[in-house]
Amino acid sequence: MKKVLSIIAVALFICTVTIAQKLTQGKIVYNIEWESPEINEEMKAMLPTEGVVYFKDKNSRMEMSMGMMGDNVTISDGKRMKPSAT
Repeated sequence: MKKVLSIIAVALFICTVTIAQKLTQGKIVYNIEWESPEINEEMKAMLPTEGVVYFKDKNSRMEMSMGMMGDNVTISDGKRMKPSAT
């Protein structure tokens, strides 16, 4: 489950960075639906149903409500991020 949430977080961040190159400020709201026979109703209640990304210039903030597990907020400062050397 952590792997799925990590993939979602990375995908949302990449989308935010891509969009932020054209727009300077905004809000993106994602509806998240879980369709899997392995996930029962109790598990679905703990999974996020919505993701919100706010961005301005090179900064972004991603918020996800994790049901009974609390809220997850990720703040990214694009001015401090260094490009990776590959």
